[in-house]
This record gives sequence, C-alpha cells and structure tokens, in this order.
Amino acid sequence: MKKDCLVQEGSYWKIVWNRKKGKDQHEVPVTRILVKVVTEQVEYINKLWGDEWSYLFCHYQGLSSSHLNHPKMQPVKKIIPASGSPLQTAIRCLIKTLSLRDDNGELATFSPRLVRPTRLTQLFEQGHDLAVVSAWAGHKNLETTSTYYTYVSCTSIEKETLAIQTALVNAEGKALHYESLPKSFWSNRDAHQLYLTGDHINTPIYGYCGLPLDQHCDKFRACYTCHQHFVAVAEKLPLYIKTRDELRLKESRATAAGHDVLVEQFRRQADQLDKIIASFSGGDNE
Repeated sequence: MKKDCLVQEGSYWKIVWNRKKGKDQHEVPVTRILVKVVTEQVEYINKLWGDEWSYLFCHYQGLSSSHLNHPKMQPVKKIIPASGSPLQTAIRCLIKTLSLRDDNGELATFSPRLVRPTRLTQLFEQGHDLAVVSAWAGHKNLETTSTYYTYVSCTSIEKETLAIQTALVNAEGKALHYESLPKSFWSNRDAHQLYLTGDHINTPIYGYCGLPLDQHCDKFRACYTCHQHFVAVAEKLPLYIKTRDELRLKESRATAAGHDVLVEQFRRQADQLDKIIASFSGGDNE
C-alpha cells in the first residue's frame, strides 16, 4: 500500500491500492477517523525517510518477545513479510507478558490470518448484507466470502433461537411453516404480539397470533386452544406455567361449584398449556 493510497472524492474518502494476490486494484471507503490515522502514518514515514520510502508501512527489526516497550525495535525500509510480521510478534509478546488465556486456561494464540475472517464474520453477524461484506473484502466471488471468511457462531445461533422458534413452533409444539403466517407478521412480529391480562373469568394470553391483522378472530380469549394461528414462545414459559396453575385452581373451584361450562373452559386451556410447557421444557410440566 503506497503513501498516496488515500483519495478524496467530494466529501468522501477511500483507500485505493494494487493487490499483489489478486493482481487488481481494490478500493474501500473510509471514515474521517481512518483518514486521520492514515495521514498520521504518512507523516511518520515521511519523518523517517521522506521520499526515499514510498510505502505507507515498513518492517521492524529488534522486536522483543518479552518486553512490551521493545527497547531494541528499529524501523527498516523493507516490505512487511508474509510470515513473522511485526504485528504477529508484538501481539504474541503482549499475550505472553500479560498471560492472556483462552477459555481452556491455555495461553491464547494469534496469527494475522485470523484478523481478516474474524472481521468479516463480525460484519456479517452485525447484519450487513453478505454481498456488501464480500465487496468490501474485494472478493470476486460471493462463495469465497461465505465459505472461507464468514462463520455462524454459537452466539449468533443463540440470539436467533427465539425468533426461529417463534416462527416455527405453534401451540402444540408442532412445526408451523413461516410462509404460512401473514406478510405483516414477517415484517413486524410486534404487531401480532399477544399480551392480554386476565380477570376473574378470562385467561391472560401471552405469545403471538399468526392471523392476518385484517381478519376477524372467532377464538378471541381462547388463544391457547387455537392450533392454527397461536404461536407460543420460550421466553414466556414462566408465564405459561403460572397461568396453567391458575387455570387448574379455577377448574377445581368451578368443579366444586358445579359450573360445568367453566370447568370445560378452564380444563381445555390448562391442558393446552401443559402441551406448550412440555414442548419448551423437555416434557417436564413442573
């Protein structure tokens, strides 16, 4: 990367350089913060060698593997090698000196090869379109980015589990095809959210209704028994258990009072909640 890699177009900035590996020219838009960093690096190189060195970065010799201040470090007019780069040596020194450990208690490892795929994976996990990430990386084929540079982490899967479960599981814990839900549910699940408090007869309802917003519901307040449109979610499990227990109590009181209609109403909803609870808790109805 040359010292003149920074290019301004109107109010926008970009870095442009010729890539040896791809034998092409690549450019990446940059923020004003990075513009400041590159400008300072150019000033640093010019102060060292002026026009004698045309590159933005240089190599360093005398890097220490145990002293963070690197007392013998000296800049040299040399292209940074592919292996044994100053970045790798400095970070490994940092790991060793500060005893940075991984999840297994072992000294952490570092290779410059981790930086690019890690950053691209982060961009992908933050919600950036894969095609944009691929273009930003300068890959000619989208498959290169998806196969070798972006990975789906366990953390990402955990974050999406609720949304996936919401879209795929109905009140009986059976598959509910996402495409079967109305388009308004796809674009805004909150519009279908159920959070209906109860009174001495009606039952509090928690979850989502997959019925299109413009269609009439003939099972209102009996949502738990609606096998077609009601969508239960794991995050409401404590509320399902609490509601189920309250319904069983109401059922017993209605039985003692001889109110057969209420007994049937409470029992049907409590039975359905048992199924919902079992689907989220591995069969344990607590």
